[in-house]
Amino acid sequence: MHLAHNLAHLLLEGGGIVPVVQRAVARYTPFSLGVPDWEVSPLAPQPVVALLQVAFLVGFFLLSLRAGHRLALRLYPDARLASRAWIPMAALALLFTLAGILLLMEPMGMRHTM
Repeated sequence: MHLAHNLAHLLLEGGGIVPVVQRAVARYTPFSLGVPDWEVSPLAPQPVVALLQVAFLVGFFLLSLRAGHRLALRLYPDARLASRAWIPMAALALLFTLAGILLLMEPMGMRHTM
């Protein structure tokens, strides 16, 4: 969830590093990398970022299902018993994934208005 959230910061605000580096180089060295342009556009549009965030969550959900099943097979030699023991973990992973998707759909603007 944290990686998916930070992916939005990287892709929507990541281009802002260019004017910051330009200003820092101009201020603290005798060199210049040009005049900083603070009107930075996102590296990816919002719908693409949302799709990538959901893909991150679903991908790690699938990874957690596989890891949970392998752990259950280690604990329970009987494959049928291991699969039954794996079901609650899979349900919890699904719950966390769905909650993460719902949280990612919420706007982040609140912290900037306080």
